[in-house]
Amino acid sequence: MTNYLNRVATGVTPRPLRVVITGHPGSGKTTLATGAPKCLVMPIEEGLGITGATALPAPKSFDDVIGQLIELSKEDHDFGTLVVDAIDGIEPFIFENIVAEAKPTKAGPIKTVADIGFNKGYVEADAYWVRLFKALDYLRAEKNMNIVVISHVATVYYDDPTLGSYFRFEPNLHKRTVPFLTKWADVIGYLDIERTLTEKGSDRRTITTAMASQTRWLHITDQGPFIAKNRFGISGPLEIPVENGWTVLRNEVAAAYKPKAPKKTKKKEAA
Repeated sequence: MTNYLNRVATGVTPRPLRVVITGHPGSGKTTLATGAPKCLVMPIEEGLGITGATALPAPKSFDDVIGQLIELSKEDHDFGTLVVDAIDGIEPFIFENIVAEAKPTKAGPIKTVADIGFNKGYVEADAYWVRLFKALDYLRAEKNMNIVVISHVATVYYDDPTLGSYFRFEPNLHKRTVPFLTKWADVIGYLDIERTLTEKGSDRRTITTAMASQTRWLHITDQGPFIAKNRFGISGPLEIPVENGWTVLRNEVAAAYKPKAPKKTKKKEAA
């Protein structure tokens, strides 16, 4: 009979990171992600710019994506981080498969996933996402690799039952898919360039506009305007330099694993 109690684990062991980096175009998502050690990029889109990162052939289908992950899991290599740039480019591959497998209706052939009634097409996509995240986790476990996923953002009207309704930035994926991504990740960081409001014009007519600085912040706690989180108790936000930005995040995570010094308490004076 198997004795599970003999295999009880104690303590905290650092493991490779599962990181999601979101943000608007030009905020530096790819630069930050490709600063991770021994990086290999799965380029779903042409966003590498001049980073010079080592990259796989661009996948042309969902089968290509899974095929690359399987090969990385089985073959010998020295890569320490996989960067998926960007995950919202995988969603059309999934929808293409669903449409190709859909049976024609009385109204004619299925042309888009939205043509499949009662949102059934989007429900079918769940199985693809489960398969993808399992493949990423398998690669992480087999090769001890960090997995960094980049996503663009979309402005979403969010109905909060405690605060009311407001707009916020979410990963640019179907609303059913976002919970899969947020549950999977250890860190979700929203990368933003610091901006200030300024007024321009004359006394007769002025306009308010935003001016961007060179300072970038990685928000890793949920503050309302965007999805963000971390499982390490890091308060953030983290200031991210243009170069070696990954080091900032890595050092914060490493510090979270260090044992905390016991708090000193003053002894009560004798009466």
